[in-house]
Amino acid sequence: MSNQIDEAFNWLVLILSTLSGVLTGLPETMEVKKAVALGLLPPLLVLVIVWLFSHLTERRALQIILKSYAWFYSSFMFLTLIFVFVYVTFPPFIYYFFGPRPPFLWGMPMMAVSFFSIPFLFYAIAIQPKYKQIYKDSKFLASRLKPALLYILAIATYLPLMGPSLSSFLRLLL
Repeated sequence: MSNQIDEAFNWLVLILSTLSGVLTGLPETMEVKKAVALGLLPPLLVLVIVWLFSHLTERRALQIILKSYAWFYSSFMFLTLIFVFVYVTFPPFIYYFFGPRPPFLWGMPMMAVSFFSIPFLFYAIAIQPKYKQIYKDSKFLASRLKPALLYILAIATYLPLMGPSLSSFLRLLL
């Protein structure tokens, strides 16, 4: 079972890398290419480093924490890539959510709520039960508070890394 979930994550990292490469190649101007590259590559490097350390460490408790962190972090990245992809490839999206008088005023709060809730729900429903089967004696997985605190840590490390780059990217497109 451990190999299956690790293999799934390896595929996720491959998909995120491919999407990052595609999005870096989409914009036409050099400023936008730089903004996209600076926004997508540093978080991807952090994700890869955390995942590698989770495989290289011998301490099982640290493995669980690093793998859980990587799943949270990758979920944020995946949602960000979906947002950027839709933003770049679907012009009405800009009008509906960012226009001078957007018809969907509820769209931005809904996107923010989904950005912060979907990764934790995905982890709690799909990932944590599998890890509980693999790491039966884990105190981290038995607790509800510890994964929630790790989730907050993942947000706290992802947003500062991604925020300035994403805002400059959006400024260039608008």
